[in-house]
Amino acid sequence: MRTLRASVAALAVAIVLFQSTASTGMAQDQRKPLLSEEIRRVLEADGPEAAQRRFDEIFPDQADRYEIDMPAMGQLAADRGQAGDMESLQVIYEMIATLTRAQMAEHAPEVAAAVAAQEEADREAAERAAAERAAREEAAAAGLGPARDDLERFAGDYGEPDKQGPGARNLFVGWTCDGYLLMGASWGDAAPWQLESVGETKFKHAGPYRSFTAEFELDESGKPIALIHDMDDLGLPSRLESVEPPWEPECLPVERGH
Repeated sequence: MRTLRASVAALAVAIVLFQSTASTGMAQDQRKPLLSEEIRRVLEADGPEAAQRRFDEIFPDQADRYEIDMPAMGQLAADRGQAGDMESLQVIYEMIATLTRAQMAEHAPEVAAAVAAQEEADREAAERAAAERAAREEAAAAGLGPARDDLERFAGDYGEPDKQGPGARNLFVGWTCDGYLLMGASWGDAAPWQLESVGETKFKHAGPYRSFTAEFELDESGKPIALIHDMDDLGLPSRLESVEPPWEPECLPVERGH
């Protein structure tokens, strides 16, 4: 279900749309039963779920059998809200939103297209936020600790400045899109290690094949100028200076739970 805030907005649009179409001379067909009364009847007899099922039966397949009376639908929602029946209120707002989109598609197709595009963008944003939140929670549960949003500043290559060029043996540093530091060897094809933050500039990795710590040395402006590590088996000095990376730093998406 949409949020109540979105539904209130849909109701407001519905009433405005109805007023604009009514002003063009759209007359009600008094011979048809009112949709609002049918929904009210089922709502009072069997509850909101039954009312939603009845609405789905009517709209759009049987819509020509009923008078779509938007102001009365709005009043029905207001009545349920005043009665404190929030479940019924939400269901009615959903109905109004559905009717609104249909009327807009008929009378204002450009607006309807814009609304549909915005709804799709909102849906995608919500899905991304949910996926990112789930990934953060999973990473935290896996022992990586809380995520951070300032890791881009550490990204780059760290090595011996006088040994750069083709085949240089550097450690590269990046970050995942859900907020965790990555580190790997530029000369290998193994997946980079994910590190847990244990301080402002200090990180650690504890895995089945390798455990180590890494700390960044900063200059007066807070820019990393060196990486100090305790991986003795790499054949590298424990202090590696920041060197110009041959790659453009950007976050790495990580699929967790696989």
